[in-house]
Amino acid sequence: MPEGARRPEQYDAWGRPIVVAADGTVVAVRDGHHDCRWNGIIEPLARDPVGNFVVIEHAPGEHSLSAHLQCGNLTVRPGQRVRAGEVIGRCGHSRHSTEPHLHWQLMDGADCYRAVSLPVRFTAYWRERDGRWELAREAMPVRGELISDHARDGAEIG
Repeated sequence: MPEGARRPEQYDAWGRPIVVAADGTVVAVRDGHHDCRWNGIIEPLARDPVGNFVVIEHAPGEHSLSAHLQCGNLTVRPGQRVRAGEVIGRCGHSRHSTEPHLHWQLMDGADCYRAVSLPVRFTAYWRERDGRWELAREAMPVRGELISDHARDGAEIG
């Protein structure tokens, strides 16, 4: 977050493309919740905390939720087949969100209020350890670990 950022547009995450993590079928979509115009404030009248979202079934008992998406930018509909890397929307600041970000989780059902979260194993990602970036393959990030899709020193996954 840029120091002193007060508006969503000042965040690097704002408006960035959100992509599908793995092939699947879209089972639920909601768009139309406006994005909060200020940071650091949770919309007091929001009845539903996830805002604009997409739920994708990747396999029986394996669904992903992408939430707080930008209003008016969702590109998928229920029943649509999607592939890993396909854009489904843009990073937003809808509903119970203090700043622009993506809330993503893997879960055992399509209803995020009733489903149980599942552990996520990534094919490859970069993680910071003792001030240096290292490539992690077929691994699961741990709480507090700084991770990225690219090394901060410019190294690439290959």
